[in-house]
Amino acid sequence: MKAGEKARGQALINRGIVLRLVGGGALLTFVINAIGLVSPLFFTQVYNRVLTTGSMPTLAVLVAAALLAIAIGGSFEQWRSVTFTRLGARIYVDLEMAVFRASHAAAVAGEHGRRSRPLDDLEMVRATVSGPLPGSLLDLVFAPLLLATLYMMNVWLGHFALFVLVLMVIVTTVTQWVIAGALRRSAEASQKAGGLAESHLRSAEAAAAMGYEHTARERWATQNREAVRAQIRSAAQASGLTAFGRSVRSGAQIMVTAIAAALAVSGQMSPGAIIAASIIVGRLIAPIDALLGGWRQVAQARLAAGRLRDLLSRPLPVEGAIVARPQGRLMVDNLTARSADGVPILRGLSFVVEPGESVAVLGPTGSGKSSLLRCLMGVWPHMNGVIRLDAAPLMDMDRRAIGQYLGFLPQTSDLAPGTIAENIARFGNGTLEEVQAAATMAGADAMIASLPRGYDTEVGEVGVHLSAGQRRRIALARALFGKPSLVCLDEPEANLDRDGEAALAQALQHLKAAQCTVLIAAHRPSVVAHVDKVMVIREGRIVEFGTGAEVLPALSAGNIRRVGQ
Repeated sequence: MKAGEKARGQALINRGIVLRLVGGGALLTFVINAIGLVSPLFFTQVYNRVLTTGSMPTLAVLVAAALLAIAIGGSFEQWRSVTFTRLGARIYVDLEMAVFRASHAAAVAGEHGRRSRPLDDLEMVRATVSGPLPGSLLDLVFAPLLLATLYMMNVWLGHFALFVLVLMVIVTTVTQWVIAGALRRSAEASQKAGGLAESHLRSAEAAAAMGYEHTARERWATQNREAVRAQIRSAAQASGLTAFGRSVRSGAQIMVTAIAAALAVSGQMSPGAIIAASIIVGRLIAPIDALLGGWRQVAQARLAAGRLRDLLSRPLPVEGAIVARPQGRLMVDNLTARSADGVPILRGLSFVVEPGESVAVLGPTGSGKSSLLRCLMGVWPHMNGVIRLDAAPLMDMDRRAIGQYLGFLPQTSDLAPGTIAENIARFGNGTLEEVQAAATMAGADAMIASLPRGYDTEVGEVGVHLSAGQRRRIALARALFGKPSLVCLDEPEANLDRDGEAALAQALQHLKAAQCTVLIAAHRPSVVAHVDKVMVIREGRIVEFGTGAEVLPALSAGNIRRVGQ
């Protein structure tokens, strides 16, 4: 991790709490491993003190002491489990808002794939930290204690245990290396298959109507089968190495029992040490065996953590402060924008819009109209130049403060899960009167009132099905909510009937009366009748900008492509 990324991660995570929890887990692990020596010690003492003397009181004391120690050890193991659960929760709580914000920024940047995946990655990291694997890793740290105990019993037992330990470490390392690569390839193949399925399902109606559903299904099936094959290869490699590791463990316990028995027969050890040695070797190898069985989860968690690290290392918008409502004077100087792969979209746009003016942005498909509005709203990631609102750089303003004075209607009319009123109020604390005022301005009040639950109607994934036109009007009301100083509407007439277009014209009049600056990207030149100025964009450049009377003569039969030729 680079220095800047590491510093940012430390700033997000409360290191003091994390270090205390990790330290507590390590201390508990030491106590647990120390108590783990009670069982082999018990068997040794039974053979040495009870069987040789026949003393039942001694046996009773040994049993009571062993059971008490085991009970204490169980309590400490439960305590350690809770400690690591708290550690996972602490990491999750510290990172959840940062991950969501970074995911939101990535979604705004137009990244492909499932946009909530980083939240799943965070949950994977939390589940791994909260599970038994960290405890097993700490148990491995205390392996020298158990190894030293075996050397104290007999040097040959120590040598054999050391050999087994090194062999298991090698097997575990190879397993991790193999599984990590296989999982990475499997994850990439699954992501491609999932993205292809998502893309085809978004156009399911068109595929069903025009009869190419089977072709789309076959394309997805081909990609998905490759993902399944990658998963099978990954599972086969992991299971083979895991089975080998467990065979080594079982064989090691048999061999150590045999070695201890041979030493006991030759008089170099007591008979009780046979069982004790087997138990100690089992405890010595158990953490590695647990890690071996959990390497798949560890590999997935590492991949998830790597994706989160990359996501959180990306620069986020700088949050400043703004306290006064802007008047709405918009100044754009040498604005350029490009696509994610570097293709120029906007080429040095400069213009000024005075407070209360409305501008229709016309141009052919692909000319850059929508990109211009997204730049003005600060949701286009690949841009340069200066955008000022009342002489203040718009990109330096705190979105939580300036957002209430901005209105944006994108091409899509997506609504978030919640009620219509919550969507219009932008999930803030707007009153019902303010919500109704915005809906009335957008011509949506009567439509909403006709729904069974009115403004309390649930929309989104679990809500009622609304037509494209109904969603468009609600989204327009959301853009007009409050007292915006700058409103950008991207093809607001799309999916609107004649009544909706009339409501749009009325909304523009209300915005002008409120001295709101408005920019409208449109395909229909008819919108010119409701605005003060017209801007014509072609190939990312402004070719005409002025009043309707000045620009309309340049439009030949509504053919925008002839403007400037």
